[in-house]
Amino acid sequence: MTTRVVYETKRARQSMAGNRLSRATSSASKRMSSLLRKKWDKTRLPPLTERQKALVYLVTETTINRIVEAAERELAERRERRRNTLEEQRRRRQEREAKEAELRVADAKDGKSRMLASQMADEARQRADSLTSRASKMRLSARERLSQILEFDQEDEIVPLHRRRLSTEDEHAIANAAPELRAFLRLPRHHTAGYFLLHPSQNHDELLRKTAFPAPERDWKRT
Repeated sequence: MTTRVVYETKRARQSMAGNRLSRATSSASKRMSSLLRKKWDKTRLPPLTERQKALVYLVTETTINRIVEAAERELAERRERRRNTLEEQRRRRQEREAKEAELRVADAKDGKSRMLASQMADEARQRADSLTSRASKMRLSARERLSQILEFDQEDEIVPLHRRRLSTEDEHAIANAAPELRAFLRLPRHHTAGYFLLHPSQNHDELLRKTAFPAPERDWKRT
C-alpha cells in the first residue's frame, strides 16, 4: 500500500512538471511567433497595385519576347552558318571532282601519248633493225663479191673510180656515215627513169652525182 502511494505521488509530480514544461514551451513559441510577425509586418512591402501588376506583366512579357527573339535569331544564324557550310562543302566537292576528272583525262592522254610514243619507238627500232640487217647483208654480199673477184682474178669487174655512180664526196660521206646510211648512199644517186630521159649527158651526170651532204671537215682532213 505504501509503495502504491509513493508511485502515484511520483507520477503526479512528473505529470505536473510535464504540464508546466508544455505550458512554458507553448508560451515561448507564441511569444516568438508574435515577435516574428511584428518584424515581418514592419519589413514586408505593401501589396502591389493594379498599375504595378500591369507593369510587372508588361516587363515579364517583354523579357519573354526578347528571349524568344534572341533564340529565333540564334537559330536563324545557325541555319545560315550550316547552309553556308554545306554550300562550301558542295563547292569544294565539285572542285575536287573536277580536278579528279581533269587528272583522269590527263592520265588518259598521257597513257595514250606514252602508248603512241612506245609504238613509234618500236616502229623506229624495227626500221633501224631492218636497215641494219639490209646493210649487213649488203656488206656481206660486197665482201663475197670482192672475194670472188680477187680469187678468180676478175680485175675487169672492179669499176674504176671515175666510172662509179658516186663522187669522191659521196665516198667520204659513206666512210663517215652510219651502216644503214652507207647502204642507202651506195645505191645510184639518180636511178629513176626521169633522170635518164632528162639528163642523158655525161656532164649532167657528173654534176648531179655530187652529194648534198658531204663528209664533215675534220673527217675530210683526216683522210
